[in-house]
Amino acid sequence: MKLALFVCALVLVMAACGGQSNQADKSTAASQSSLIATEVALAIRATGTAQQASSTVSVDTPTPTAVVATSTAAITTVATATAPATLIPTRTPTMVSSDVPMDLGSLLTSEHDVYGEFVIQDEREVDSSLFVWQSGFKSGRQRHLTEADPPIELIATCGEYDSSYNAMVALQDQFTTAMTSNDPYILSEDNHSSIRAQKGYLAVGMMSDQSRPVAIAWYQYERAICSTIVLGVPGSEGAPRGGAIDAANGVLKRLEQAAAPTPTAIPSGPGIYDIGETVRFGDSLSFTVLTVEDPVIVDGEPASPKTSFVLTAVELKACLSSSSKDAFVSPLGVSLSIEGNSRAERSYRLTRVPEFPTATLFQDECLQGWITFERHWSNHPTYVNIEMIGYEPFRVRAR
Repeated sequence: MKLALFVCALVLVMAACGGQSNQADKSTAASQSSLIATEVALAIRATGTAQQASSTVSVDTPTPTAVVATSTAAITTVATATAPATLIPTRTPTMVSSDVPMDLGSLLTSEHDVYGEFVIQDEREVDSSLFVWQSGFKSGRQRHLTEADPPIELIATCGEYDSSYNAMVALQDQFTTAMTSNDPYILSEDNHSSIRAQKGYLAVGMMSDQSRPVAIAWYQYERAICSTIVLGVPGSEGAPRGGAIDAANGVLKRLEQAAAPTPTAIPSGPGIYDIGETVRFGDSLSFTVLTVEDPVIVDGEPASPKTSFVLTAVELKACLSSSSKDAFVSPLGVSLSIEGNSRAERSYRLTRVPEFPTATLFQDECLQGWITFERHWSNHPTYVNIEMIGYEPFRVRAR
């Protein structure tokens, strides 16, 4: 009996010890899990922190009788990718510096980039003392231009850095410092949407001594940052905002044109016609692309709906013969193919007039008008595509 009680007591003690041991193991495991979770959270946070026409003589070209083309697009389902269970921090991108110096002289505003009778008075190299951000600075250059009547001065300064990242930081610091300092200018930020650079700023104000108004445009071009300071007419109150915008945009437009690729040849083939040719469907409806205006020019300058984009306008004429009762036409059936195997977007805010209408043509009636598109300056037009409902589609070479 005593032996049995002893055994039972021993079993209870062992069970209690085992339970305590299991509790300790569970506690240790929980602590380790909490530690791992904390490390992953910190790693994720670290990742988030680290990633910061001329027209030609019309030639009637008969084509097959009008047909209606229908097609059913196949619907495919793409499986959603499964997100990884654990986010692993990635390295911060390595900044690649360039040893090839930039031609800062070409980035400075010249007498040909601005309106008026400006003359270059001085041009010289400058050091990093004119720039707030010092890291990666390589060289600087400044040009001073003047106009006698009205008396306006223009000071253009550019600095080159070893990477576009350092240039981006330098641009921000240069602008911030100018806006918070009251020497030598007292400035307020202006809407900079008119500057063609991807990153740019505009400010207007007065010189600290109130002697003359001032406007400054800042912008980045690859690894360089530039500023154009325009000092207005002494004693006046109107800040030369337009002068600063024109001075900056004049340089950027010149650089864009110099970098524009040579347009590629457009091949011909079945169903492809030229500007000025009349494409007639039997004895019914006919279309003629009269002109492709590229780019659209307004007041001697390419019209720009937004930064780095220009407008292309297509003049189309549609006529219905006396043998047909009516036909439906619409600008939605006209598109513009551009280089890079893509199509230009329609421009609805800025358009060439009169616009080609959506309408029903009646016997012996013609309609003529423009369809306007917007494209990136580097992707030239290739084809005008005519795809009217009920008629076989065809293409016209854009140049």
